[in-house]
Amino acid sequence: MKFFMIMMIIVNLLFGSRFTKDNDIITDKITGIKWQDSPISKIANTLEGAIKRCKILRLGGFDDWRLPKKEEILSIVNYSNKNNPEVEIQLEKEESNNYDWTIEERSYMTHYAWFVYFKYGYSDYFYKYYSNFIRCVRGGYDEEKKKKLLESRKYYYKIRHQSR
Repeated sequence: MKFFMIMMIIVNLLFGSRFTKDNDIITDKITGIKWQDSPISKIANTLEGAIKRCKILRLGGFDDWRLPKKEEILSIVNYSNKNNPEVEIQLEKEESNNYDWTIEERSYMTHYAWFVYFKYGYSDYFYKYYSNFIRCVRGGYDEEKKKKLLESRKYYYKIRHQSR
């Protein structure tokens, strides 16, 4: 816990705020990921529909939006309070009970896909024909920054759901 708090203080000192907002796009300075600020509602957003919606999204002059990977969404969850993890950035219109799709299917059960539940900051899987919210991203991890971020969170979250 102390290590995580020290790492977050160092990050804030080095980078100022970890996140910057420009119109409808939030940029994570550590991971390099650009987040769509407003989610796309869950109406008719099966996994296939979610992938298509991100592909056709035109936002901020960019047309290379995609669904995030599970680890990308989990990277914005703050686990410093183990009993009440929370999304680390203030995303517009984010409801704490949103289930947001990731691009990843369940490895040996391909009719299921991973989602992240923002209220408690965990990931699980749903039947991919259910409807969930979508928050598209673009860009991605700088490998050195990714390594530092993952090391800073190792104490709590060992991606407990990966082994499912």
